[in-house]
Amino acid sequence: MKKYINPFLLFLVSILLTFCASKENLKATFPQEIASMSFEKWTGGRRETGSGTKVSIEFKKPLQKDIQLQKIFFQNQETEIVQENETKYGANFHSNALYREQHSSDAASKNFNLKDNEAVIEYQNHNKTYFYKCSNIKEIPMIMYE
Repeated sequence: MKKYINPFLLFLVSILLTFCASKENLKATFPQEIASMSFEKWTGGRRETGSGTKVSIEFKKPLQKDIQLQKIFFQNQETEIVQENETKYGANFHSNALYREQHSSDAASKNFNLKDNEAVIEYQNHNKTYFYKCSNIKEIPMIMYE
């Protein structure tokens, strides 16, 4: 009689291994001190401009050369992180349908179980990918452009 592997058991083992692997790369501390982190909602003055949320990250010192910020997961969306100056980085999430298609990632944010004032930063350190969960991100009052 042939022996075979139960498909359900194989599926369960693969899910557990995936969960353990992603948890392993979720770090409790970031390799450099973050001075501040905030987010502010904004709305444009014209309909086609839309609205969105800007997330700002400021470090006490410039990032070490072997650390590169990749993406940020925030409020069921993800987008790339852009360097603004030596110590400040930002990410802009658009609510406009033209931009949202590029940034929406419901599955990714839900896997991290994020609250509205939490985010996960994806970064590389020595060419290895890690994730850092940020809590209690300060909300700045909304900007209304005209």
